[in-house]
Amino acid sequence: NDISDPYVRGIIITAIGSCGFLGLSSMAHLFCCLSPTIRHVCYYIDYAGICLYSVCGGFSFLFYARPALEADNDWFYQHRVIFLLLSVLISNVVCFFTCISRHKWLRLRYVIRTLAFTVPYFFNALPLFYRISSCSVTDCNPTALRYYYLNWFWYGMSFVSNIARMPERLSPGQFDIIGHSHQWLHIFLAFGNDAFIKGVMSDFYHRKKQLLSIYDITSISTEMTIVGFGLLNLAIIVAVFGILLHKGKIQDDPDDGYTVAKQK
Repeated sequence: NDISDPYVRGIIITAIGSCGFLGLSSMAHLFCCLSPTIRHVCYYIDYAGICLYSVCGGFSFLFYARPALEADNDWFYQHRVIFLLLSVLISNVVCFFTCISRHKWLRLRYVIRTLAFTVPYFFNALPLFYRISSCSVTDCNPTALRYYYLNWFWYGMSFVSNIARMPERLSPGQFDIIGHSHQWLHIFLAFGNDAFIKGVMSDFYHRKKQLLSIYDITSISTEMTIVGFGLLNLAIIVAVFGILLHKGKIQDDPDDGYTVAKQK
C-alpha cells in the first residue's frame, strides 16, 4: 500500500492508538511501585493511554467501519469533523474524571473509571452500530463483524473484572502478586485490542473500493490535526495533575484500593 494514499495513512492512527495504549499502560505499571506519588502519576498516564485508544478507535470506526451508504445519507462521514471533535472532548473529560477519582469519590472510584471508559467506547462505535443495523450480514464483511463481536466480548469481561474485583474479593491477600482482577482486566483488554485490530484491518482491505466509491478521500490532514490536538490535551491533563500532586494541592492517598505499608 502507498503511504501517500490518505486512505492508507489513516491506519496509522489506528496503530498509534493500539500501540500507545499498550505501551503507556506497560510503562505505568512498570514504574508505579517507586513511590505513592509516582504511583498516582503512572496511573494518570495509564488513563490517558486508554483515552488515546478511545480517540484513535473512534477515528478507525469512522473511516473503516462506518456504513457504506450513498453520499447524501452518509451522516457520519459528512459530519466527521463534528464526530471527531466530540470524541476528543469526551476523552478529555473522561481523563480528567478518572484522574481525580484517585483523590475524590474513592468508594465509587472503580464504577467511575469503568463507566468513564465504557461511555466513550459506545460513542466512538456508533458508526459500527449503525452499519450493523442497516445492512445484511453478507454485505457487511462478516469476517470483520466476528472480530468486532469478539472485541465486545473481551471488553465485557474487562468491565465485569473491574467492577466485581474478583477473585481477590473472595480471598483477600492471596492474589496480590498473581491473579489480581486488575491483571485480568489488562489481559482481557489486550485480547479485545487484538480483535479490534483484526476487525479494522479486515475492513481496511475488503471495504476499500466500496467506501472510496462513495467518497474519494483526498486528504485527512484536518482529521489528523483534531486527533493530535486531543492527544496534546491528554498530555496537558496528566501534567497538570502531576504538578498539583507534587505541590500538595490535591490529596495524596496512597491506599486507593490497595494495601500499602504506611510510613510513620
